Amino acid sequence: MNITSDSLRVRDGAEITVSNSRTGDAGNLNINARNIFLDNGASLRAEVNGGSRGNIGLQASDFVLLRRGSSIIS
Repeated sequence: MNITSDSLRVRDGAEITVSNSRTGDAGNLNINARNIFLDNGASLRAEVNGGSRGNIGLQASDFVLLRRGSSIIS
């Protein structure tokens, strides 16, 4: 999954996730934004139960900010 935006905001427990519950790759999560802001329990997640793990790639020209229990999990 590729996301391109001027500013990405994920908040209030929301998740952006790539996953796979069987064999094979979970896929990749690539985000290209000037600002990436996660707040109040939000998360970026790449998970797999079988096969290869997913990757998370972040490209932010200004900042990546995680607040109040937010997370990036791969």
